[in-house]
Amino acid sequence: MNLEVGNFRKSVLIVDGHSTDASPELIRNEVEGKPNVYFIRLDGNGGYAGNNVEGYKYAVNVLGADYVVFMNNDFIAEPDSLRRMFDYLVKNEYTGVQGLELRPDGLIGNAGMMHDEFARVVSICGGTP
Repeated sequence: MNLEVGNFRKSVLIVDGHSTDASPELIRNEVEGKPNVYFIRLDGNGGYAGNNVEGYKYAVNVLGADYVVFMNNDFIAEPDSLRRMFDYLVKNEYTGVQGLELRPDGLIGNAGMMHDEFARVVSICGGTP
């Protein structure tokens, strides 16, 4: 993952929701020894949301993460995407971001929302190339 992160430390956490095939061992072997790359295998499959919650708890409580970004295996990012997002969050004192939808016609259907410290939602953009 060649993503710029600016002044932030980047760690990659891969969470396996108790897969029953050989993928956990393949992933573990692939990431073993790589700096700042972590793999955890859950005792059960909590579904998409439950697995994300467990990953979040591990990232914050074990790795000491200040920010957590959830990326699925089909996520495509420009090299400066995270750095720009973090710069914006810090500059504007937002505390959270959610969602991104890239439509099949190439437009951004929804670039998500940001939440300020009072949990007010601020829309970022929608329907732009």
